[in-house]
Amino acid sequence: MTTLAVAENNTTLDLAYIRVAATPDLGGVGAHSVAGTPSTAEIALLAEPIDVNRAPQLGLVNRMAPRGVLEETVRKMATRIALAPSFTVKQTMSLIASAASERDWPANSQEG
Repeated sequence: MTTLAVAENNTTLDLAYIRVAATPDLGGVGAHSVAGTPSTAEIALLAEPIDVNRAPQLGLVNRMAPRGVLEETVRKMATRIALAPSFTVKQTMSLIASAASERDWPANSQEG
């Protein structure tokens, strides 16, 4: 599970497996949990680049950083998290993971 994703505002994302006659790994198609199945199918099957404006709309990126300050942006975010009480951070992440797991549970439990 990706916790936070930050990209520079000149970034293009791409899932190009189909262009090289390969199937995506689970990380690639796992985007369905944030982008939804129709968007993930579009991304994987058409292999079109996703521009910086669409990535946050799909939930693939949390924040955009101005060009040249990605590392500084990420460092500031990491520092804020590191300064929070560790128990609270761990419990919050556990709750988020649990909620995500429960949301996906019916789809994961269907026999087929």
